[in-house]
Amino acid sequence: MSLYLLLPLILLFPAPDRARAEEPIQIATIEADPETYHLRDVILHGRVHDLQVLDPYFQPSGTACIGAYLFTLEDETGFIQVAVLGVCGMPAFRPPEVSEGETILLKAVIHAPGRFGYSYSLEGLRRPGSSSAPLHAVAKEIRKSDEP
Repeated sequence: MSLYLLLPLILLFPAPDRARAEEPIQIATIEADPETYHLRDVILHGRVHDLQVLDPYFQPSGTACIGAYLFTLEDETGFIQVAVLGVCGMPAFRPPEVSEGETILLKAVIHAPGRFGYSYSLEGLRRPGSSSAPLHAVAKEIRKSDEP
């Protein structure tokens, strides 16, 4: 079949948007089996609590990163800590995309506890007694939710 014959079909029936088609997963489901979700994208729905804006931080190259913040996302089954990474190399103020008590849809990458190995200093030496972080999510996309 020729591409010219397939093109009208592709235009009439585009692929569905996977991010919209996915349903939010409950936080308790992730907590029950965090290894299954480690480094996987998930959609979460919940209310923002404990918003904490972080000070600028620096990459090993010396580049400043600003606008990072943390918050807790809570749904009816549990809660998870969420990190929003800063913007690096651009000296502009960036306020948090969320506010206390707001309900959001969150696309995030899950980081399971015990999967981080050791932490290293800027000199490349392994830090003694470094422990792995608890279960948390790193935000990729935040959208306001109409649902409470």
